[in-house]
Amino acid sequence: MRFYEVLNIQREIGKLSAEEFAELRPNPAIVIEPYPKPDTLLRDTTTRVKMQIPAPPPLLHKKAQIVWILPLAPGRWPDVKLGRDSQCDIVFPNPSVSKRHATLSFLDGMWTVEDHGSLNGTEIMGERILRSMPRPLPEAEPLALAQVVVLRAYYAPASLHAMLRAATIGA
Repeated sequence: MRFYEVLNIQREIGKLSAEEFAELRPNPAIVIEPYPKPDTLLRDTTTRVKMQIPAPPPLLHKKAQIVWILPLAPGRWPDVKLGRDSQCDIVFPNPSVSKRHATLSFLDGMWTVEDHGSLNGTEIMGERILRSMPRPLPEAEPLALAQVVVLRAYYAPASLHAMLRAATIGA
C-alpha cells in the first residue's frame, strides 16, 4: 500500500470538484491519525475511564496519512490487515499495537473490522469491540487501535473529498 500525507492530497484536490476527485480517486480510503499527546489522554483499562480521541475532521493531525484500498477485481476488495508485524498491510510500529491487531474486510456489502484478540483492544467510536466478532465500521467514525492510533474509513469519494476540503491541519 502506498501512503500519502493528507496535506499533500489537500493541495492536489484544491481545485477539483467532487466528480473530478471521484474519477481520480474512486476507491475507498483510510485516513490514519496518530493518537494525541500527552499520555494522560489514554484510557485506563482497569478502571474503564474513557480516553479522549483525536478531534474529528475538520481538524486533522499534522502527520495524518491517507491510503487508498485497491480492488482485487471489480467489486472484490482485499482484507486489510492492521498491526505491528511487517506482514500486515498497514504497519504501526508502536509496542501497544499487537502484531496482528485487527482486519478490515468487505462482507455482505459493508466494511467491517475484526479484532484478533489484541491485548490493548480495538474501539469503534470509543466502544471496545469483542474479539473475533466482525463489527460494521461506519464511514468516517473513529476506529482506535490500542489507544495509540485512529483510523477513519471513507468509502465514497464524495465524503472523503468533502472532509479534505473542509479539514485544517492541527498540531
